[in-house]
Amino acid sequence: MSRDTRLLADLGFESIDIIQLVVAIQEEIIRSKLSFDRLLMKDGRYVDDLSIGQIADYLAANAPG
Repeated sequence: MSRDTRLLADLGFESIDIIQLVVAIQEEIIRSKLSFDRLLMKDGRYVDDLSIGQIADYLAANAPG
């Protein structure tokens, strides 16, 4: 896996898997209610896929502390 690995296309995630991943990140890593709307949505629509790098960059820029 690398920063360019995509959750749906490369790892076979389903959309519900992405939601579960977001919840797990919130509960286990951050322990806060970090909003993932800006990561998961673009122009009012859900994004088609996410890469590991996109998630890492989002957390680095938005996670508390």
